[in-house]
Amino acid sequence: MSCCLRKSLTLLASLRCIAALLGPVATAVTLGFLGCAYTFDEAGVDVVLRGDPVPPSLYRPLNDGLGPVRAASFIQGVDATPDRDDLWVVMPQAQPETWPPPESFPDTTRLVRIADGAIETWTADQILQGGTALYLLTRPKDGKTEVSLRIQRPGQATPIGAFKLPPGDGLLLAASGDVVFAYIPAKNDKRTFLLYRSDGSFQRELPLPAEVDPKQAFDKGRFFFDSRGEFFFAQDGEGQLVAHRTTAEVDRALGPFDRDLVQDSRSRSLFFCGKRGLVRLSLPGLTAKTVDATACNPAILRVVSGTVLYLREDGLYEVDHPLLPQRRLAGPIGQLLAVGPGRALVHSTDPPLTYGAGIGDGWLGTWRFMNRGRRPTWSIEAEPTRMRWMENAARSDSSGELMSARIAAQDSERPMLLAKNVRQWLEVTPGRVLAISNAAGRGVYNRLILIDEHAREARWVLDSARDFLRVPGRNELIVQVVHGQIGFDIYRIPIPEGP
Repeated sequence: MSCCLRKSLTLLASLRCIAALLGPVATAVTLGFLGCAYTFDEAGVDVVLRGDPVPPSLYRPLNDGLGPVRAASFIQGVDATPDRDDLWVVMPQAQPETWPPPESFPDTTRLVRIADGAIETWTADQILQGGTALYLLTRPKDGKTEVSLRIQRPGQATPIGAFKLPPGDGLLLAASGDVVFAYIPAKNDKRTFLLYRSDGSFQRELPLPAEVDPKQAFDKGRFFFDSRGEFFFAQDGEGQLVAHRTTAEVDRALGPFDRDLVQDSRSRSLFFCGKRGLVRLSLPGLTAKTVDATACNPAILRVVSGTVLYLREDGLYEVDHPLLPQRRLAGPIGQLLAVGPGRALVHSTDPPLTYGAGIGDGWLGTWRFMNRGRRPTWSIEAEPTRMRWMENAARSDSSGELMSARIAAQDSERPMLLAKNVRQWLEVTPGRVLAISNAAGRGVYNRLILIDEHAREARWVLDSARDFLRVPGRNELIVQVVHGQIGFDIYRIPIPEGP
């Protein structure tokens, strides 16, 4: 079957599905209401897709025998060191394919190690994933018996720690390295929360901030760890912040702070932004300093290589050492969309509420290269020569038209249209771009292609593909392939060589 015929049949099938779901409404009216801007043809595309679709049946899925899964992600195993990865693929099982669907079913998660293909499977009432561990919870149905928790590192048969938590539901918050976690029980007459070192070496019970509802803890409260898990911070509705040590019975009331912050792990600092201006809280001494007393807008607040970027009414500012604010862009600034080599900035004049967060016009200096786009990205050469982005991207399906333009040419030449209905892309070598295209909605018509900008050609990598992850340090991908209506199959495939 030719590519064009296949795409036409796929589109026809999807239109029939829409019509069936919405009933006997005129198809033209139905499609107009849903958004007729989704086009599946190749008109206007500057790249020719060659070859035949590559079926997933050429590969064995990592979830073979488990059934469809909800997603795929990476986690570091027990053998990881600062100089070496121990990477595992994590695949939580999707809802069983039965009708009627079960009212409840256990969480099952499969892990596959990248290095040698070793497999682990874990089952519990609820499984939560951290950066280096899985949190396996057993919740008795009576709601009166204690909840059991095991913290499990991939590659280690015995748990890091095992705990008994208060009965019923609760909120579990883990530090980035999974060395410590906090637990806020939903049924909480004592109005307390619990801090545990994950290896069981230390634990604390502490009062919740005033007026915080344990069933909706983040409604009025705010809770977070520092990057090393040495402090747990709790903030009440009035902004009063308290720091709790996670290794000793030491607490310190710090006074009022704004609620929005970023962490700089290099300088071991927290930067708060709001009506009090930009305030730095240094760790571990917990000393606060006002860096800029002018009120700032947390709509733009980020740390890039030790530099803090933040928004004031008169423009976008940065703070580097020795903490002297400098204006980078004059206002008004709607959004900061990207920070590139040499801290080059792409900004938008459109606020986040205009089309959605991360969507709007795009400016690199005086060059307006985006109209209503998202995800501007520099090419990966040592001296980047191109910008890529998704245009016409104010869409609920998070896709758009993948564009590429030479930075030096700016408005003197037309940008290249690489593919339509793209939801994800990655440049793997200069000028060679992987993309999930044909992705206006989730379905078997999604596909992973490899684009060669220089040759203006593309080739199929995998059919029915919805998302992918590149395996760090390897010329391989982990790809999610659509499986029915409820889940995905997960494939590990090589990145093709050549165009």
